[in-house]
Amino acid sequence: MDCTKSTVSRQQKIDFFTLMRVFLFMFSAILLTFIYYNPVKASVTSDIYGSGSSYYGSPMAITKASNGDMYCAFAVQGNVKGGSGTIDYKIYKYVPSTNIWTSIVSLNSKVGLNQDSDYYDGISMLIDSSGILNIAVVENGTVLNTDNHLYCKYNKGLCFGKYNTNSGTWDGSFNAIETQALSDGSLSVTHYQYEYTKMQINASGNITLAYIKRNSNNTSDSYIVVKSGANSNSTWSQVKELPLNLSSGESVSIKYLVSDALGKFSIIYTITRSNGNDVYALAYPYDNPNQILDGSTKGCGYDIYGAVTNSAGNIYLAYTDSLNGGNGIVFNTGDDGAWVTSP
Repeated sequence: MDCTKSTVSRQQKIDFFTLMRVFLFMFSAILLTFIYYNPVKASVTSDIYGSGSSYYGSPMAITKASNGDMYCAFAVQGNVKGGSGTIDYKIYKYVPSTNIWTSIVSLNSKVGLNQDSDYYDGISMLIDSSGILNIAVVENGTVLNTDNHLYCKYNKGLCFGKYNTNSGTWDGSFNAIETQALSDGSLSVTHYQYEYTKMQINASGNITLAYIKRNSNNTSDSYIVVKSGANSNSTWSQVKELPLNLSSGESVSIKYLVSDALGKFSIIYTITRSNGNDVYALAYPYDNPNQILDGSTKGCGYDIYGAVTNSAGNIYLAYTDSLNGGNGIVFNTGDDGAWVTSP
């Protein structure tokens, strides 16, 4: 079985400098992964990892500023109604040149959830060239399951806010991008999880946000949702809600949201199937997914762990096969933008 070749058009030679960017990106990804899984290796202040600390040892979101500084969100765990959960996110700045972490801000100091029946789930961050830290975070709510009289969480909403790292102040309020509400005993009602949120920003400063919207009671009922911010990202409009029509037992995750040759953003995502993983690229206007790696028919566990674009807007993705070993690069420089692989 050949798990390093795809069925897309003929292979073309990769531009040397773009290839170097891919390898540099892969190196950066390895470095970020090292920090993600081994944060205590750095000179981290003791209040993050001190005795009795309530923080997780790995950041839940990382974004890199143009000067190389990294901003990381650490989850603070605590008791909530029905068990334990994330009651806050502490945001720290990491300066690689000095190997020093500095506390920036507490998310709940702005959002103000009660940290009992309302608390946090997933988070995504993106810092722009002016030092504005854009934050998308999922708010959990709690309802009583009247069948077993236990409290259960659900995703109450997806919210967006901005923090100015230069002035050390919040820029406006957190705005709801999508919300839903359940009452006690209503867990069987259709409701959704908001997952794998990714952000990009255009030249006008408007955010494009992509995420998975998954039916909590039926994972086959899943969508890729794309929304666009306006008015300094204080208002949001829906660009697309694309049904994925998954089969039972399949799951989807967004890997990257990258700029493309159209001056828009393309969504790179994987679908995990029973026989392997398929990789797709979904370009604006997000109507027609393009399968760029076929793992389900080849028995390959494809995953994407790096993405860059060249000056022409061509996308280069580094991939690996977790089931059979091997890795390579897939890129859309073929005839009419077709995706080809190397090696």
